[in-house]
Amino acid sequence: MYYIYQIRHITTNKKYIGSSRCSPFTRWQQHFFGLKNHYHQNPLFQKEWDDDLRNWEFTILEFGEDISPARLLEIEASYILCVPDFLRLNTSNRTIRTKERNNRVVEMLENGEPYDKIKSETGLSKTMISTIRQTLPHLPQGKYKAKV
Repeated sequence: MYYIYQIRHITTNKKYIGSSRCSPFTRWQQHFFGLKNHYHQNPLFQKEWDDDLRNWEFTILEFGEDISPARLLEIEASYILCVPDFLRLNTSNRTIRTKERNNRVVEMLENGEPYDKIKSETGLSKTMISTIRQTLPHLPQGKYKAKV
């Protein structure tokens, strides 16, 4: 199994997106232990945590059967890119290829393409396509509902 998860500061809405092949509970414990002991590998996340130790939530965004490590990082990167820069606690984007693919998804959504076609062409899950869609408030909400 794989998991894509989000750790969100409830007050500021800042988000850290991650992926894991281990249990989500185990992964949260690993983050918590590093943050609590002030040696998390991500300095942005550590600083946000140090500023406010409370008001955090851990959410599973997507899960599925086992996939390649490269594919897992691509999916994770797609979620990271959906978080506006000023709310992102991840320190870097994964790949330019991921940005290019996300741009293609945006283009297809703007052209009114159905989710099944976008999924087939890009390899992204409908959950991920929907997440990208939520970053496009200029598109009418009802127009695409029937096409999922």
